[in-house]
Amino acid sequence: MWGFLLMDLKKFKLNNQRTLNEVFKKIKSHTFDSSMYGKIDGELIFGSIATYFFSREAKNYWNEFLIKVLQLKGLEDYVSIKTANDLFRPYLENHLVGNQINAEEFSQKSEELLKYKTNKNFHYFIISRLVTNKIYKFSNIKIGLFEQKCEQTNLSFSEKIHINNLEITSFKKNNGTYIENDIFYDQLLKEIDKFKGQTILEIENFGDQDISEQKSIKDAEHFINELIFLRSLCRNIGFKIELNTNIPLHNVQPLLVNYDDKLISYPSQEIIYKSHLDFDNTIQPATNIAIPFRNLTFPLFDKNYSNDLLEKLRTAIDWYASSFKTNSTKESFLFCAIGMEALLTNGRDTITKALSENTAFLIATKDKKSRKYICSQMAKLYSHRSGIAHGGNISTEKIDLDQLRFYLSSSIKAIILLIQENTINSNKDLYQYLEDLKFS
Repeated sequence: MWGFLLMDLKKFKLNNQRTLNEVFKKIKSHTFDSSMYGKIDGELIFGSIATYFFSREAKNYWNEFLIKVLQLKGLEDYVSIKTANDLFRPYLENHLVGNQINAEEFSQKSEELLKYKTNKNFHYFIISRLVTNKIYKFSNIKIGLFEQKCEQTNLSFSEKIHINNLEITSFKKNNGTYIENDIFYDQLLKEIDKFKGQTILEIENFGDQDISEQKSIKDAEHFINELIFLRSLCRNIGFKIELNTNIPLHNVQPLLVNYDDKLISYPSQEIIYKSHLDFDNTIQPATNIAIPFRNLTFPLFDKNYSNDLLEKLRTAIDWYASSFKTNSTKESFLFCAIGMEALLTNGRDTITKALSENTAFLIATKDKKSRKYICSQMAKLYSHRSGIAHGGNISTEKIDLDQLRFYLSSSIKAIILLIQENTINSNKDLYQYLEDLKFS
C-alpha cells in the first residue's frame, strides 16, 4: 500500500487543488496525537500550533513530497529538504488541526525558494603544507594565503571577512538587534584568527546553507585530491597536502637538538615538505606543482565543462589521492586498484583481463615486449587486490604499491594527453582507442 502512496506523487501538480488535498490527506492519515509516542515507529513533532506524532510512513512521505516540490521548481540542486520543510511545515500544521490548504497560496509560497538559485555562499578551508605566491582563481575556487591581496579585488580573504563582519554588526546596531558582550562574536573572531598565516581555499556555490556547504566540501576534496596527484608527479620526496589541520595529540613529537654533541633529529621517518603553487617561478623547485598543474590542464573539476570521461578521471584521482592518506600499505594498494578499475574497466570483460591489457596498451611503449611485461605485472598485482578485499592474509610490499601507483598515475596522465590531442573525448572514445590498438 505504501508504495502506491509514493507513486501517487508522480501525478502531483503544484498548483492543482485536488492533488494537493490528496497529499495532505494521506499524510494526515499516518499522523497521530502525541499519545502514540513510543507505541509505533516515528517521531514527536513540537509544532507552533500543536504537538503531533509523525509515523515513519508519514515522515517518509512528507520528505518525498518536499523533494517532488523541489523537482517541479528545478531546485533540487539548490534547496535542502530542511529548508523546504521550514517553509512548508506551517501548512502541514494548519491542515492537521483542520484547516484547508489553498493550492494557489501554496504555489506562490514556493516561489520564495527561487532566491536560492542566485544565493551565493562562500566557504573557507585551511590547507596545510601548501603555500602560494599569490591568490589564484580556478572556476569557483580561489586559493592563496589568508592575508594575500587578490589582484582582481585588491582585498585579502581576511579583509573581505572582517569588512563583512563589521557591516553585519553595524546593521544589527542600527536596527537594535545587536547584543553587547555576546559570546558568539568573541568565538567567531577566535575562529577567524585560526586562519592567519594559513593557505586558504575560498569556494563559492549557489544554494541554501546546507546545499552550498555540501557542494563546497565536495569541490574542496576534489581540488585537494588533484593537488595531491600533481604533487606526486614532482620529485619523490616526502609530502602531504590536506584539508584537515587537526593533528592528534599522540602524533605530536618534538624536534631533538643536542648542542653539546652537535646532534639534530626529527621524530618522523620522513620530513614533510611544503608544496608550492607558483606559476611565476621559472626555475622549478622540486616541490612546485605549477608545471604539471599547467601542462595537464588542471583543475579537472571545472564547473563549466564536464563529460563521462572527465568524471572517470576525477574518480580515479580521488582514489589515487586516498592512497596517500593512510599509513596502511594494504589500504593504499586497495585504493590504487579501485582507481585502476574505475579508470580502465567497462563491465563487459573480466576485470583482470581488461585491466591488464588496457594498462599495457595505454602506457607501454609500442613494442610487444613492453606490453607483455606490463600486462603480466598488472595481472599479478591485481591478484593481490582480490586477496586483500576478501580478507586474505596477503603480504603487500611497498614495491608492489609503488608499482601499482605508478601504473595508475601513468594511465591518468596518458588519458589526459589523449584528450588534449583531441584523440578521445568520452568513455566510448577511450575504449574504442584501446580496442583499435589491440587489433592494429
